[in-house]
Amino acid sequence: MSKLYSTEKILVYVGDDKLQCEEMIDLFLQIIPQEFETLERKIANQNWDMAYEISHRIKPSMEILQIKNVSDEFSELHTKLHQKIDMESIPLLFNEILKDLNRALTQIKEDFNK
Repeated sequence: MSKLYSTEKILVYVGDDKLQCEEMIDLFLQIIPQEFETLERKIANQNWDMAYEISHRIKPSMEILQIKNVSDEFSELHTKLHQKIDMESIPLLFNEILKDLNRALTQIKEDFNK
């Protein structure tokens, strides 16, 4: 199976330090699932302002790991929340992002023995 994510940007950021890269991956695996649970609740409750704030916190992590499909879709979600446009599409878009993210998280855990 091809990689659903890339550590390329992280390695550039940490000066090719593999240990520091793994520490960032660990942090990602701890924080992102929790943030996505909170984001899911805010979207379900149509609390758009809080959903935007959470998406704003998550966005750099989504970009740095370059998760296949998720990076672009998450950017779209973030923009819609920020501009408050096409709000009826947000739950479906979020669910698509979550499916792709969960597949990538599974692969990351396997690759890093987590």
